[in-house]
Amino acid sequence: MSIREKLEAAWSATYDGSFDPVTGAWAMTDSDVHDHFTRLLDAEAWLEAAMMLVPEGWNVDMGFRPARNLCWAEMARSEHDPLLVGKYSGRAPTPAEALLAAIEKARTV
Repeated sequence: MSIREKLEAAWSATYDGSFDPVTGAWAMTDSDVHDHFTRLLDAEAWLEAAMMLVPEGWNVDMGFRPARNLCWAEMARSEHDPLLVGKYSGRAPTPAEALLAAIEKARTV
């Protein structure tokens, strides 16, 4: 599966219309935001597109481990959020794929 296909699948899974304002779960979006996401995909701006899938109020930390030739990403709710549920991390060859892995883990909790 290409990175574009992975991002499109993550968009569909993330914005499926299930938003819980109490828990801050994933939210539905409008067409302007989706159009912007599509433009980022068309420009092959993979990391920017992946960042659009991070929920508002979550922190993201990313890096690269040269010894392992591996990118990593961690995401967590703000430390000031009473619903803090922990960190979710992903590792992959590219920053966008590492962030997608972290997003997938957070979504399945």
